[in-house]
Amino acid sequence: MTQVRNKRRNERLRPAHDIIGGENHNDYPTQTLFEEIKEKKLPFVSNIVIIGRLRDTWDKQSELGEYYQKFISSLSSIIEKGLEHHEHNTPDSYNMQHATGLLLIFPTLFVHCLEVTNPALKLVLEDLNQSINTQDGLIREASILNISYNIKTRIYPNWTFKSIKLAVEDLDAQPAETTETIALEVLGKLLRLAKYQAEERQRNERPVDILANIDQQRADLLPNQANINYLLKQPIFRTADDILKNYKRPVNIRFESALSSDSPSATHESITRCAFATITSEYIQTQFQINITIPTITNGTCPSSFFIQLKSIFPQIQKQGGNSYSTWINTIDYIIGFNALVDVVEQTDESRHFDSESFIAASQIILARYKIAIDSLNSSDYDNSNEYFGKVTHTLQDFYSHSNWIELNNREPQQDLGINNMTSAQFAAPTVRTCTNCSTGTNAICPSNNCTLAGLTSGYFKLLTDIIHKKPVGKCSHGGTFDATKNNDAIGGINKDTVDSIHGFLHVPAAQTAYLATYKILLQFRSQVLDTLFGKFINILDRKAVSSKTLMLLASSSKSQQDSSLVYTNILNDIRKTNMFSSIQEVVLSPARDSYYKSHILSIATHKHIRIDILRNSMYRQNSFDYGQDLARITGGLYLYNYNKSQDNININQNKQTELINLLYSKDSSSDNILINVDNTCSDLILEFLTNDTISSVTIQLQKWSLVLSPSNILTNTTYYRSYIFSNILPGQWRLIISSLPIKFTFDLRVSCYSKFRCFSRVYVNNDNVIHPGLIEFEGNLIQNQNALLITTCDDNSINITDISVAMVDEINGNILGNSFQSIYNSENDRWITNLTNIPSNPFRFKFSFNNQQIQRLSYLLYQPSLIDVEITQVNTTSKQNILVNYRLHNYNKKSVTINFIAKNIGTYMTTKDYKLKANATQDDYINLKPEANQKDMIVLTITASTGDWNYDVYSL
Repeated sequence: MTQVRNKRRNERLRPAHDIIGGENHNDYPTQTLFEEIKEKKLPFVSNIVIIGRLRDTWDKQSELGEYYQKFISSLSSIIEKGLEHHEHNTPDSYNMQHATGLLLIFPTLFVHCLEVTNPALKLVLEDLNQSINTQDGLIREASILNISYNIKTRIYPNWTFKSIKLAVEDLDAQPAETTETIALEVLGKLLRLAKYQAEERQRNERPVDILANIDQQRADLLPNQANINYLLKQPIFRTADDILKNYKRPVNIRFESALSSDSPSATHESITRCAFATITSEYIQTQFQINITIPTITNGTCPSSFFIQLKSIFPQIQKQGGNSYSTWINTIDYIIGFNALVDVVEQTDESRHFDSESFIAASQIILARYKIAIDSLNSSDYDNSNEYFGKVTHTLQDFYSHSNWIELNNREPQQDLGINNMTSAQFAAPTVRTCTNCSTGTNAICPSNNCTLAGLTSGYFKLLTDIIHKKPVGKCSHGGTFDATKNNDAIGGINKDTVDSIHGFLHVPAAQTAYLATYKILLQFRSQVLDTLFGKFINILDRKAVSSKTLMLLASSSKSQQDSSLVYTNILNDIRKTNMFSSIQEVVLSPARDSYYKSHILSIATHKHIRIDILRNSMYRQNSFDYGQDLARITGGLYLYNYNKSQDNININQNKQTELINLLYSKDSSSDNILINVDNTCSDLILEFLTNDTISSVTIQLQKWSLVLSPSNILTNTTYYRSYIFSNILPGQWRLIISSLPIKFTFDLRVSCYSKFRCFSRVYVNNDNVIHPGLIEFEGNLIQNQNALLITTCDDNSINITDISVAMVDEINGNILGNSFQSIYNSENDRWITNLTNIPSNPFRFKFSFNNQQIQRLSYLLYQPSLIDVEITQVNTTSKQNILVNYRLHNYNKKSVTINFIAKNIGTYMTTKDYKLKANATQDDYINLKPEANQKDMIVLTITASTGDWNYDVYSL
C-alpha cells in the first residue's frame, strides 16, 4: 500500500540489528556510491532533462547556446559565494564542474540534458523560470522531462551546445504511441547520442568537434522534433516553477489518508490503524465489559465513526483504571510511525517489501522482528516492542500489494507469515516466466499480464537511476514511474499500492487482505503475551514501569552504578521504561561525561511526551558543566540548581493529570506584568518557582480586579524551589504578585493546571521518498525557515472544539514569532492539522488557542531550530557483516562552522569526526560499522557546532 511518512525532513535510521538470513547478495557491487564519492571527491550529482520552446520573436539559435555557455561557466563562482545555496565542502569543491551536459537547439524547440551538482540544480531552475517569466527572455515555455537524483556517474565530460538545422514537415503531428513511450524514446536517443560521443572521443586521438555534422551524418540519434512538441503540450510533466515551489511550500498532506479524506486508496497507515482499532475494541469488550459496535471492514480502512465511538467510551475505561484515549491513540501513532519508517530507511531493500521474489528473506525478517517485539514486551521494554511490531506490519502488508497473491484469487492471509519461514517450494522458480509483456504500456492498467499458472511471484523493483542491475527475463516488475525494470521483459508491473497503480483494479482486495493479515498477527500476538501485557502493549493499561517520583540514578550495569558521571546513561535506562505522558525526576551528583546519549534521550522524551526534572546535588559548582540541564529545558522539566537530598522533599501530588498553561517565565520580583490565563477547564492551579538565590521569605498572590487570592496550600517550601496550589480557581486573567526578601531575585516559573482537557501534538515533515511520498514524525531539531506539519489530538468529549489557532512563541519572553496558523479539522481521524511555514530561529514553544481563545495551552516541549542538520542519504542494510551508514551534513549558517560528529552505541564503540563547513555548505561522509560495533541495538549520531547552534540527531541501527 502507499505509505506516507520525518523525517522527518530526512531519512531516519532505526534498529536493524535483526538482519538475519536473507537472500544471497554476493552479486551486489562491493563499492557503494559513497565509497565512489569519497574516492573521487565528487559531490552528489543529478541529471535533469529539460524540453522547451523558444520565443516567436527569436530566430538566432546561437544566442541561447551562448547564453547558457556563460551561465554554466559562472556556476562555480556563484555557488562559491554561497548566495543562499549549498556547496559540497570537499577538498576539490571549487575546481569541480558544477554542470556538464548537452544542449540541442532546434529551429523552435530545444532539449537540454544537464548533469548538475545539487547546489547548481536550484540555480538552473531559477534561471529557467526567470527566462520564461521575463518578457525579453529567450524561452517561452519549458517542461522537466526527467530528473534522476544522485546519479553514480556522469555521461558527459563537459558542457556543450549544438544548433540543429533539421526541418520538420509537420511539427504538430499526433504520434500513435503513448506519452510515456514517446518520453522514453527522447530519453533513449539522448543516451545513445552520449554513447556515440564517448565512442568517437576514444576513436580520435586529437580533439575534434564530434557534433559538427551530427544532423547530416547521424540524424537518427537526434530526438524527433514532433515528439518534443507533443510532450511540451502534456500537462503531466512538471515545470521549473513546480519544482521550485517544493523548496518553500507547506508540507503536502494529500498523500496521507490519516490527514486527508479525499484519497480513494488505503495506506499502510489506515490499514494498521484499522487493525489496531478492531483488536482494541475486542480487548475493551473482554477486559472492561464495555459494549462496542465493531463495523464490518471490506476495504482495509475503518470508518471515521468507529474512532469517534472508541473515543466516546474511553472515559468509562479511565473510571476502571485504564488510560486515556490520547494515550492509546498516540501509542498507535508511535507504532504506525515505525511502519512508515520502512519506506524511508529501507525503501530499496527488497526483503523489507517482498520485492524481487524475496519471499524467504522477507518472511525471515517478519519472524525476527516479531520475536524482538515479543521479547521486548516480556522484559517491559514497551517502546522497543511497539517499534518492531510496527516494522513487522509494513513488510507483512507489502506481501499483498507487491506479490500476485491476490491475482491468484486468494482473499485470506497467507498462513505462514509470522509463524514460519517460507520455502522455495512455495513460489515460482528463478527460471520460470511469471509475467508477459503489458500490451497497454508500462504504466497503464494491465489485468492479464501475470502468468498465474506459474505460481506465486512478486514484482522486481530497481530505481530509475540504477542502470546496472536488471531483472531476470520474463519476471514481473513492481511497476510505476520510478521502477527501472518496468521496461524490461516482461514490460509492465503488478503492484497494487493504490487504485492508480498498474494493478490498481485489485487494490481494494489487496488492502482488505493486508488488513486481515495485520489483524490476524495481532490476535496471535495477544494470545502469546496474554491480556495484561497486551493491554500495556497498546497502552490501554498503565505500564507503571517507572513512577514519577524522585529517582536515584541507578543503572543496570555495575559500571554506571559506581560512576555518577554517567548521567545520561542512567537517564536513558530510566526513560526507556517510563510510561508515556509522565514525568521523571533525576538526581545528578556529578557533571556528565556521556553527553553523546543526550540526542537519543531527547528523541524518546519527544515521542513519549515525557518531562524530565533534573535535581542537581553536586559539589562541583561550575555552571559550564553538563548536568543534564538541556534535558529539563527542552522537555519542559525543572532544573534545580541546588538540591539537597537529605533536606529537600520536592515531590508534588501526582494523583491528578496536569496540563501546562504557561511555562518558564524568567522575571524578577519587581515585575508586575506576569499574566496567567485560566480557562474554565482548570480546577486547580500550580505555580512552581526555581531560583539560584537564597530567599528568606516570599509571598505569592494572584489578583483579578479587586479580587486577591493567596495559595490554598504550599506544596513544597525549600531554599531554591517552591510550589503553590490555588484550588478551585475562577477562570479569567490573573496577575501574579510577588513580595519577597530580598526585594529582587531572579527565578524561573512553571505554571500548570489540573484539567481533564488535554491535547497532544506531534510534528511531521516530508519523508523525501519519491517512490512513496508522505510524512514522517521528525526527530532531532527543526531547521530554520523550513516547513512542518503539526497534528493535534485532544481528550475530553465534553469540550466541543470549534477552532484551533497555533502560534510559535519565544522561549524567554513569550512573544509570537511570525504568524499564527489556523488548524484544519480532519473528521475522519478526529485530529487537527496545522501547516507550519518558516520555522523561526529562536527557540520556541507552541501556543494553542481553542474556541476563539477561550482556552489556551502552551506546549511543554521546547523546539530549538538549528542551522545544522544531519541526514541519512543511503544505507546498506543487506550486508551480513559491516553496515555502511552514509550521511550528509548541512550548514545553513551564513558563516563557517566547526562541527564535531560522534557516532556511539550502547557498548564500547565510538567514532568521532571533525568537520569545517563553509557558509551554506554540505558535506557527505560515511561510517563503516564493523561486526563488533553492531552487537548493540543503537547508534547515536550527535553533532555540536562551534557557533552555538547546537543540534542533535539520532539514528538507531
